[in-house]
Amino acid sequence: MNWVGQLVKAILDWLTGIAREDKTVVDSKINETLKNRLLDRIDESERMRNASNNGPKRDSGEAR
Repeated sequence: MNWVGQLVKAILDWLTGIAREDKTVVDSKINETLKNRLLDRIDESERMRNASNNGPKRDSGEAR
């Protein structure tokens, strides 16, 4: 059973090492390529939505 204790200790040491690692700013930098792709997808979606909304206008039911 000594090997089980050693295994548990090794796993805990490994997890402790991961928890104590310094988190760098590199992890939070903005990926410009990804950002531009997402903005392009948003623009395309809005263009498609606006193109489909160019049909006859429906009455919203509000009194004017």
